[in-house]
Amino acid sequence: MPPKTITTVMVYEYLDTRAKTALVQANREVSLLSQVLPFCKGWGMIELTTCNDMEMLIEPVRDRYVSHDEYDAVYKAAKPLIKITMEIAVITGLRQRDILDLQLSNLKNDGIHVSTRKDGKKLIIKWTPDLKVAIKQAKSLRKVTSLTYLICNERGKPYTSSGFKSMWQKTINKALEDNVIQERFTFRDLRPKAASDHEDGTKLLAHSDSKSTKKYYLRKPAEVVPSR
Repeated sequence: MPPKTITTVMVYEYLDTRAKTALVQANREVSLLSQVLPFCKGWGMIELTTCNDMEMLIEPVRDRYVSHDEYDAVYKAAKPLIKITMEIAVITGLRQRDILDLQLSNLKNDGIHVSTRKDGKKLIIKWTPDLKVAIKQAKSLRKVTSLTYLICNERGKPYTSSGFKSMWQKTINKALEDNVIQERFTFRDLRPKAASDHEDGTKLLAHSDSKSTKKYYLRKPAEVVPSR
């Protein structure tokens, strides 16, 4: 529809309707619209933007913690590519896309040098025995001699997010069908697991504010001892 015909009421109606099936996505889509409309104003297509100061819907905070038993069960059901990405995820706390984008040039003597895609933060993930093993296994999976990517397909190219998501869904579905897990979890849940299991989740995820880590990533149930 022409940008000039969009009204604030329409945007709110869209937000409410879309939220019935995808609340988080509704917020993201309206946020995207709010970024686009100022450009339309600058180009003379509209006179006023209609998304300024809109109140987004409150999103439920995801608290799914992946237990060690659940992780091990899915790991055993997974194919080698999924196994190795799972291991790198829980060891480093890196996001899926950052793992798939890892290049051989990122592997240095002092650790893995990464510039995260989401916020551009530069990290040096120091080598540990488990991380060295995981990277060695990742290299052993390569069917072609790619001079660029650590994890790549038969053409030496990185896996797409959609392609990897499809493989992950097949893995989880198999685990559910085999009754080795009772509840589905996402690959994104492995990042909070890494933070929850680490002695300093804020430092592992390179967060500048521990409040974000505690609110969104530390999901491990607290252990308490009864008085008697």
